[in-house]
Amino acid sequence: MNKRFISVLLLVTMLVFLVSGLICGCAKPAPVPKEEVIHWKFHTAVLVPGHPCCLWYEDMVREIEAKTDGRLKVAVYYGGLGYKGPDSLSILRDGLVDMGDYPTSVIGYEIPWCGITGLPYLIGTTDDVGKVCKAIDPMLEELSQEYNTILLANFPLPSSSWVALYTNKAINTLDDFKGMKIRQYSKEWASLYEKAGASSVYTDIGEVYMALKQGTIDAIATGPGVLESMKLYEVTKYMYFTWPCDQQCCFGASKTSFDKLPKDLQQVVIDCGKEFVERAYEWMATPTGEAKWVAETKARAEEYGMEVGTLPPDVDKALIRYAEEVLTEWKEKAGPDGEKVISLIRKELSKD
Repeated sequence: MNKRFISVLLLVTMLVFLVSGLICGCAKPAPVPKEEVIHWKFHTAVLVPGHPCCLWYEDMVREIEAKTDGRLKVAVYYGGLGYKGPDSLSILRDGLVDMGDYPTSVIGYEIPWCGITGLPYLIGTTDDVGKVCKAIDPMLEELSQEYNTILLANFPLPSSSWVALYTNKAINTLDDFKGMKIRQYSKEWASLYEKAGASSVYTDIGEVYMALKQGTIDAIATGPGVLESMKLYEVTKYMYFTWPCDQQCCFGASKTSFDKLPKDLQQVVIDCGKEFVERAYEWMATPTGEAKWVAETKARAEEYGMEVGTLPPDVDKALIRYAEEVLTEWKEKAGPDGEKVISLIRKELSKD
């Protein structure tokens, strides 16, 4: 092999390496993969769009998206996934939804001690609502863990510190309850009106309007906050404010879904839950919050042509007697857990 041939071969080899380097240098860099956008479902089977709490839910999920730079997006479903209120905690346990609320008065249909917040005439004033929430917090935390759920918020439900009875029939005496079909939000209030002669009907919240319109039910006992969101003024004539009640609510995240989140997203979800609780307690405490809402709701009901008032004193006294019977029956069903939660509540209510 002559020297000239070797020189040419070396030159060609160098040119190949040079051209390859130029090509590699001019090539576009590989794109950096974007972080995955995670989509969550938040389920509520007991509230409807337009309720103050649901407006807060919407605010919260927007905040979660903003604080995670769009990496976690949460959509709120108002019963649109086909699950019923009493299933609210089990669907979180089973990972069927990622987030959701589970008011104890509703899951009390399945878990007896949780019915404590659905007991009629349990508290004396709306100021006691927050105290009951705080009292049950330790037991609710334990229950959530048993159901593979991260408890994010336990709070007094806004605009629902009273039980309002919406009905098409005037209540002048106890006998007026006889034969009435009333939709209840808890087993305990159902038992109360059954003792007065009414029959209790559990109707999913999304079906109440048509049930009232078609006469499947005659009345609904619920919070005053749903007057307009459920358009109850269109299908009922009377609105009775019966008694302050502990309308507690809570929401959490399925641990299955939560554990899959990066640590920084987990912290955002936790922080947003804490901020939600602070907002709820502030609402209950300020004159421009709960008290103003209830007063405005009464005024709007009257503007719609409804008759707004309270039950006659004799009827009220009779219901209080029945409530004592309901409490006794509930204690028997709730067992040791019932005694424990009653003790916690009494201790909290005794504080200044």
